[in-house]
Amino acid sequence: MKIAVWNIRGIGSSSKKRIIRSLIREEGIDIIGLVESKHNEVTLHDMNRCWGNQDVEWLQVPAGEGGSGGMILSWIKDIFILEEHKTTQYWILALGILQQNNFRCNICTVYAPNDQTGRLDVWNQLREMKANSPDPWILMGDFNEVLCPQERRGASTTTPGMREMAHFIQDLQMIDMDINLKFTWMRRNAASRIDRILVGAEFMDSFPRLQAYCKDRLLSDHYPILLAFNAVSWGPQPFRSLDCWLKEPSFLQVFKKEWLQLTRIPLDQKLKKLKHH
Repeated sequence: MKIAVWNIRGIGSSSKKRIIRSLIREEGIDIIGLVESKHNEVTLHDMNRCWGNQDVEWLQVPAGEGGSGGMILSWIKDIFILEEHKTTQYWILALGILQQNNFRCNICTVYAPNDQTGRLDVWNQLREMKANSPDPWILMGDFNEVLCPQERRGASTTTPGMREMAHFIQDLQMIDMDINLKFTWMRRNAASRIDRILVGAEFMDSFPRLQAYCKDRLLSDHYPILLAFNAVSWGPQPFRSLDCWLKEPSFLQVFKKEWLQLTRIPLDQKLKKLKHH
């Protein structure tokens, strides 16, 4: 099973929907949060263009004035069974059951405001929601803030916003999933890690092979982030040997002896000997 989140910067165009569909198909995504949809009303036609022939459900936050903002949280019906939900201008919270392991949890997609005061309000809202929910959480999206100067190109000092973000994650007692990129958003010379996935420790206990990673940016200045519930296979691994063995004086003699023995016995016995070793 895989969950993804992506600030897509508008899903209105056919090209954006094709890119979303390709990501879903190639990565085998079951649940996806789309941030900054810039869409007022998401229709079944929109979802079909994004998911193909999958039978899906979704929650949405419409775009604001001028077509800015907006979010979508969508999932395959057989994967996540929705029980309750709550939405605001800045987040979508869905409580339900993941069919894998029959795991009851909250999945929350967030698109935090650009201003520090607005973000602090959102952090406090989510603190309250989590305090009143005993079930594990996944919190993912565009937080519009970083945790430390290293996560923003050109930054050298810790700001109040960074400290508030760090306290927020600490208060929620969630794990900030490591990804394979330093920055998740880039525009000209600016870059920062404002997109992330946070998970409750209960997920690590129930899904010990949990892993997060990024895919390429396409038609957006944000990278999509994926959460795989089973370790990702990076393809066949090349053969590797330890060069230090070649420096061992007796290594070549032992290798030669074993090789000569193998060449002097029948094929079936060779295979048995190799299997035994």
